[in-house]
Amino acid sequence: DVLIQAGLALNAFFWVGVGGYFLGAPRRDAARVPRSPEPLRAASNTLLLTLFLLGVMPYLVLGGGLSDIVSGILQGRSANKPWTMGASLVNDVGPLVTLGRATMVAFCSLAAWTWVFRAELAVPRLWALFWLLSAAFGLAVTFLDTGTRTWTLLIIGPGLLGAPLRVPADRRIRQLLLAAGAVAISLIAVQLQRAYRYVGDFSGIDEQTIETVSDNDYFTETAIAMDLVPRRFDYVAQFDLLLFATHLVPRSVWESKPIPETIRAFTAGRDRTDAYMRSGLSRLPGIVGQQWMNFGWTGVLAMAFLFGLAFGGFERLIELDRLPSLRSFAGVTGLMWLFASARMLAPGFHHPMVFALAIAWADSRRQRPAPPRVLPDP
Repeated sequence: DVLIQAGLALNAFFWVGVGGYFLGAPRRDAARVPRSPEPLRAASNTLLLTLFLLGVMPYLVLGGGLSDIVSGILQGRSANKPWTMGASLVNDVGPLVTLGRATMVAFCSLAAWTWVFRAELAVPRLWALFWLLSAAFGLAVTFLDTGTRTWTLLIIGPGLLGAPLRVPADRRIRQLLLAAGAVAISLIAVQLQRAYRYVGDFSGIDEQTIETVSDNDYFTETAIAMDLVPRRFDYVAQFDLLLFATHLVPRSVWESKPIPETIRAFTAGRDRTDAYMRSGLSRLPGIVGQQWMNFGWTGVLAMAFLFGLAFGGFERLIELDRLPSLRSFAGVTGLMWLFASARMLAPGFHHPMVFALAIAWADSRRQRPAPPRVLPDP
């Protein structure tokens, strides 16, 4: 019975999401006059440098000497480090580390975007290469230290999605090949990261490790969530979106700050131990299972509509005739965040999207022409 119920819930989430998407998606106006495709500078050197410095700040503040920082990064996520993510459950370190990592992700994805569109943006070759190498460095640090595939996806996703989008419409085959290659590269990268984070070594990774994606089987995880609630646990009744607003509040300010109770209950029910409170380890029920544990069918259908609406809204930001713009970058980043959120709707991972939206908004304000000055009648 629970397997049938899980299948119905996943299908309902999809179709209600499609309805929300069409309400939020951009309207295709045949009479629309294309906007000027003249180059726009995606980001100044000052902005990129600021994001990079903020991204490495937690390591400089918490890591000790340079050798300690490097050795800690290379040990993988399972090692005990001064900036460990589990600290977010008991003290003020976690939010600082999460914000630093999110800033590094925003820097890397924007620098890679600048490289992909370096010709359209008229970025000097040396500067484009410098930022690409810097993004590769930030990706390596994030890849090895966090072991978190969502961060990696948010770094490489916008650039890998932007590359095929910039291919002319008359080269569809090349566009499809680029997109397929991007998907394959992303899958292999995140599987390698998953394997590395437990042992801090690539020597034991084999072909089966890369091919196995069992922990992304959200049909099974959704069924487990439906089997746990309400049979074993009561409905959690937690509004996950509210956790985003409280995520960066230090526990010294708000000691009883809420935690993702659905993730905690799912981890405890699936593994028979409350590992989330002990070490921060979490199991992922998928977004459908997560919303079922909160409010049952009401949660599944409401989040499906919001999810689809958000997909359409982010697509509205993408301007194909001005694809290199920060507005398009923000839209693509938002789509990648929503895709990653299918694993679970968790606070912290939304920060790169917020940064992208804020930068795009500030850029639009800067480019907005000043209102004409009205002189008084003589």
